[in-house]
Amino acid sequence: MYSGLLIILAPLIAGYLIPVSSTALKKIIGRGLSAMVYVILFLMGISLALVENLGANLLVIVQYTLTFSVVVLGCNLAGLFLYGKKYPWQVPAHKQQKPPSRLHMVLESLQLCGVLLVGFATGLFGWSFLAFAGAASEYALIFLLFLVGIQLRNSGMTLRQILINRRGMLVSLIVVITSLLGGALAALIAGLPVKTGMALSSGFGWYSLSGILLTDAFGPVLGSVGFFNDL
Repeated sequence: MYSGLLIILAPLIAGYLIPVSSTALKKIIGRGLSAMVYVILFLMGISLALVENLGANLLVIVQYTLTFSVVVLGCNLAGLFLYGKKYPWQVPAHKQQKPPSRLHMVLESLQLCGVLLVGFATGLFGWSFLAFAGAASEYALIFLLFLVGIQLRNSGMTLRQILINRRGMLVSLIVVITSLLGGALAALIAGLPVKTGMALSSGFGWYSLSGILLTDAFGPVLGSVGFFNDL
């Protein structure tokens, strides 16, 4: 547990301590972040292909993913619906930014799944050097978190600006609580330990991080469930 926490915090803090003033360098860091996500997903696909008894495990992945996605999302929506009923959203007077295209978000998710599938197809060749995919994914994750730390430091947002957003903090807290409750309920339905279910529901959309950590903790099958559940 502590080693996993160290893997997250050490490169994140190290990156946060690095100030970057060059706009060109900031763009390079942003592109590097996107590239590392694809690298990690490709390596995850290879690790999944190397799982023993692959056919049966793929069915397990589909069953667990559907169970956790439906239950956790249902709990999230129920919690946010009740909060919205009690505290209706007041639309600000100033002009809102245009929301991102839903089609673009769907295509981006499909692209990410495509990279995972390419890694999976590569892993099916069974080349000996592919056995190092698991270790390589950990190093890739460390570098990704290092870049995230740099980007956080140079995003222009202070910790005070984040914490002063009362409604945003409450919504986040509701999502965290309902996700954990949904994970526990989904675990009972799927026949998994409650702690495992809560771990699978704790990614909160950070698929590149949760997939790697869950793979290290529970193996590539549940790691893949965590990835698809967060995607």
